[in-house]
Amino acid sequence: MIRKETCLQYTSDWRNKRMIKHIITDAGGVTINVKVMELLKRYKPNPFEIKAIATVMAGSEEWDKYNKGLYQDVHEFVDVLKQLYPKYAKMMEKAFLDDWSSYMKPDVKMWQGLAQLKNQGYDIYMLADIPDELHQIVKKYEGYQILSGGVFSHEEHMRKPDIRMYQTLLDRYGLEAGECVMIDDESAYLKPAEKLGMKTIRFTNADDTLKKLHELLK
Repeated sequence: MIRKETCLQYTSDWRNKRMIKHIITDAGGVTINVKVMELLKRYKPNPFEIKAIATVMAGSEEWDKYNKGLYQDVHEFVDVLKQLYPKYAKMMEKAFLDDWSSYMKPDVKMWQGLAQLKNQGYDIYMLADIPDELHQIVKKYEGYQILSGGVFSHEEHMRKPDIRMYQTLLDRYGLEAGECVMIDDESAYLKPAEKLGMKTIRFTNADDTLKKLHELLK
């Protein structure tokens, strides 16, 4: 009969010998699906309003500052947008002050796959560009509880691909870059991770990404 202490020691030795011990995942586009078009369809915006909202979310200075937590809250963010786009002020209010939990859905298959790896002894972390209001929604997801920690843009006042965000995660949790694999849907956001010595996987869909992850962890 194999003693419990022997099994625990074997598990500990096996974990210590693994090359990859920590999995770092993104939020939006990987573990979370943000269905912006569903939000827009609800209010039936005209083409000009859609273009204005898309401009805001496609790398505008205002969206960047909102993600970095540089506005007091979402209301201040919307007030700025209303000044910039007075013609579309009402639509800006509707789009950005709406309950986004209706349009943010966890990728269940991805969370389940990560949870299984957590049970196998891998640590799961999150490195994400996300405003505070949306982060509060994500915290309520059941899968969020598997995280061993995370670094978030609205708390650090910086965004990917700023390499300082990646280094902050490593330093805060005492991680070795060579023992980490990072998953993101943006290639540009994987480059700093590679520069630091992490393995990387570009997310396409849950099935393919988890398959690549398991192959890497063999």
